[in-house]
Amino acid sequence: MRLLTFTTGGGPRRVGAAVGDVVVDLAEADRSLGWTERYGWEHDMTRLLESGDRGLDAAERLAEQALRRGDAVLPRSAVVVGAPVPRPPQLVCAGVNYLGAAESVHFRRGEGPPVFLKATSTICGPDAEIRLPRGVGPVAAEVELAAVIGRRAYRVREADALSYVAGYTILLDVTAQQMLRRDAYGFTPPGATEAEEHIVLFRAKDYDTFTPTGPELVTRDEVEASTLRLQGEVGGAPYVDGSTADMIVGVAELVAYVSSVMTLVPGDVIATGHPGYLRPHPLRPGDRIDARITGLGTLTVGVRADPERRDGPDDQ
Repeated sequence: MRLLTFTTGGGPRRVGAAVGDVVVDLAEADRSLGWTERYGWEHDMTRLLESGDRGLDAAERLAEQALRRGDAVLPRSAVVVGAPVPRPPQLVCAGVNYLGAAESVHFRRGEGPPVFLKATSTICGPDAEIRLPRGVGPVAAEVELAAVIGRRAYRVREADALSYVAGYTILLDVTAQQMLRRDAYGFTPPGATEAEEHIVLFRAKDYDTFTPTGPELVTRDEVEASTLRLQGEVGGAPYVDGSTADMIVGVAELVAYVSSVMTLVPGDVIATGHPGYLRPHPLRPGDRIDARITGLGTLTVGVRADPERRDGPDDQ
């Protein structure tokens, strides 16, 4: 099943099931068909995910009934698609998780994969544009597979980890690359003789609109996450082409690792890393990014300057 979050006519967000070139409005179908079962689709995607597999199965049955009767069915062209999970409880990202990308930066792995958190306020969907802050230098968009958690997970086994995933979507991890160097700091730990450099991700990763996701959440039964092709184009020119087969840490291991430290809850998004660039392409106002992953569709977002955004007091 393919789920999405959408609006019509500037109204409130709604949860829908995408079938071909139409969308079933689940809340409206519920009312039209007189269902007594409700699993959160009348609220938002996170509430639906909290209902687990039972709720997802019910959503699929509801959509099938609505399609047969022609109730609550909208043409895809009549809806504005947003991020599938507009405000996930947590946004977890894996860095340097593809062989090619690791080799290109001479990466040395520690005891666990490099994992970091992004602000959930960075999330946007195909209905928005990436806004480029002034004064931050080159900005790039990394194409990533994102897993969306479907049930509470804490210290789960790798063998069981995929059962905690509700589905997958496309994610762009947008990065102001120069800020990684500008905000790096060093200190000398006790007993050491040389300063160690530490990277700070905040101003590189956490601007609003720096994590476009979508267009749909495709349930895990329709996705074989280990063999997906990831592609990215800017203005029709390819800049990313990779495969999840080259992941260093697969989805199951990543979910298990993250859950060994923190509790994952329904709606959490885990970005699984970027395969690297065919060529660097700093984003410019007016660019259009098309990110594709096998079976997940195409995430298309525009880029514009943000004249109201300043990097800091020195960039007036």
